[in-house]
Amino acid sequence: MNVRLFALMGAFIAALTAGAVEPFTGIFGNDECKVRLHINITDKNIIVPDQEIFGELDGYFSCDGCTTVWPIVSAEKLNGRGTKAEIEVINNYGSENFTATLTQIDDNTLLFEHRDGSTFKFPVNKKWLKVPSKIKLVRSNKK
Repeated sequence: MNVRLFALMGAFIAALTAGAVEPFTGIFGNDECKVRLHINITDKNIIVPDQEIFGELDGYFSCDGCTTVWPIVSAEKLNGRGTKAEIEVINNYGSENFTATLTQIDDNTLLFEHRDGSTFKFPVNKKWLKVPSKIKLVRSNKK
């Protein structure tokens, strides 16, 4: 009897975790701010297109209509459930940096919160597009 109960519990737990989505893996975006986040802090294997010199990273931010990127140079999950992470980000020139947190709202949404450091901005059409200190990033199918 105990063996069957144990097997049933194991099958139930496996079914629950089978559909789970890694919160910090994939491409997320905010169309209003034109920002894209390419991230995989589990495998740390993201390559910035046309900037392979950075090697494999935790991820990077890009912006529609702009070639500037902000690579994520370190990322660490902050709680036991793995729903919050702190990231350290630099611009692709290495002259500016900031720290931020990413919090999982649901399987498809992250909350980005700028914590400290340089202004998060992109040069778009000869003007600086400043990213707000808090934005929602939604999982995307775009590459």
